Amino acid sequence: MYCYGRNIYFILFFLFNFSCSFFNSIEGEFKGQTMGTYYHVKWHNVPQKKSGKDKKSLIAEIENKLKKINKIFSTYDLNSELSLLNKNLTTEDVEISKELYVVIDKSIYVSKISNGVYDVTINPLINLWGFGGKEKKIISIPSKIEISEAKENMGYDKIKLTKKNNKYYIRKENKNIEVDLSSIAKGYAVDKIAELIENAGWFNYLVEIGGEIKTKGVSNSQKPWKIGINLPKDDAKINDVFQVLELSDKSLATSGTYRNYFKMENQKYSHILNAKTGFPVIHKVVSVSIIADSCDFADALATAGLILGEKSKNLFNELKVDFLIVEINEKEELIKTMSPNWPVANDP
Repeated sequence: MYCYGRNIYFILFFLFNFSCSFFNSIEGEFKGQTMGTYYHVKWHNVPQKKSGKDKKSLIAEIENKLKKINKIFSTYDLNSELSLLNKNLTTEDVEISKELYVVIDKSIYVSKISNGVYDVTINPLINLWGFGGKEKKIISIPSKIEISEAKENMGYDKIKLTKKNNKYYIRKENKNIEVDLSSIAKGYAVDKIAELIENAGWFNYLVEIGGEIKTKGVSNSQKPWKIGINLPKDDAKINDVFQVLELSDKSLATSGTYRNYFKMENQKYSHILNAKTGFPVIHKVVSVSIIADSCDFADALATAGLILGEKSKNLFNELKVDFLIVEINEKEELIKTMSPNWPVANDP
């Protein structure tokens, strides 16, 4: 699963530029930092008059929303809502925010449909392998006993969500269970920012946080937004393009094994962990991209697909989502498998 707070997952970039100034044009962009990475908002043909909200006030609203989301989901902030939940050693109901409830609920769903290889309670394994908020330098590969002990404090079926009188609660059957939302939180943030933008009356836009993207309408060329997917190789530069897509009114997320890993005894260990085996994934699939209506679902599903590897095609077809799966063969050649409606613009 993705490790929250790292900016190395900026695996998508935009194939256009805006030259118009920010406040005196109906075209422009806004960018900043959040969740340990960068975010971008781009738009054009914004109505000159909107219902009581100008660009400056909308930008302030976006920044405030991102701060709130970060305060809920951060694993690096020891006082975030998620961090406090993980430190709360109780098996009683704990009241949580609606935002946290919604994201955990969707993560449980992805855990179920992936047959548990993706698990929202994987945090003990992430920390054991040195990829989490409690980062440590790995001096040896975790033993089977250590992995087994970590897995004893995991299980998406050991957390229960309930709603009572417009309040939201979570109960952990095992007090030591810790939730990890690194593979879905950025996608959720993208969805919420897009919601703010649409409520302001902007209908041609692109929102991106750390490589997770949501689009609406068309770009300033009056065509779908063009988005490049990074070359999925360890030595690829951030602007090395593997494939260019055309996207409109959809979300896109990509998960890969090629950016965050460590090597030990000539073996590469990726940050993408299989919750069932307890080990980083080791297979030929190096990248999975998903197109879906919501970015949080695309975000989580891309990670689940990367864990499943070649078997993920069956799940994607069952869910009727568009996908791109990239494998690497013995000759270091990249082999791609795409759904029939995958929106390729061109192939560099």
